[in-house]
Amino acid sequence: VADMIITGAGLPTNMPEFTKDYPDVALIPIVSTARALNIIIKRWARYGKTPDAVIVEGPLSGGHQGFSYDECLKEENQLENIVPPVVEFAKKYNIPVIAAGGIWDKSDIEKCIELGAAGVQMGTRFIGTHECDAHQNFKEILINAKKEDILLLKSPVGYPARGVKTNLINLVD
Repeated sequence: VADMIITGAGLPTNMPEFTKDYPDVALIPIVSTARALNIIIKRWARYGKTPDAVIVEGPLSGGHQGFSYDECLKEENQLENIVPPVVEFAKKYNIPVIAAGGIWDKSDIEKCIELGAAGVQMGTRFIGTHECDAHQNFKEILINAKKEDILLLKSPVGYPARGVKTNLINLVD
């Protein structure tokens, strides 16, 4: 049995239904707005459950985004602007907020903590480490990527996604 389930890819409005036989499993949704968290809380109320924590993810995160392509570029949707309203809303329910998406170093961590986040989630930063089990070719692509190689693109499923420019991107485009 898992200790926790972190779920994104839309609003996991019925996640407590799937875990009702496992009440000790922490449920942690990923959101991009306080409005999304509000919807989850309202829907989970029918199960008598609130999120154990919430990850607020900005548009600099890797993979699919919680915004449309144009919304990803708007200043009001950047991580530093979406963390405070999510933190403020989550306080009503005593839900810790974890900031994610584009966090690279100590100063980024400190900024998120100052904005009220209880912690941060970092992923891409650690892919190149020995401990990561990603294929060495993938690690090398990320390690050697330049800022201009990181793109916001339309994924094969139609949603905006952030990724590294590779030959695969050219083939799918």
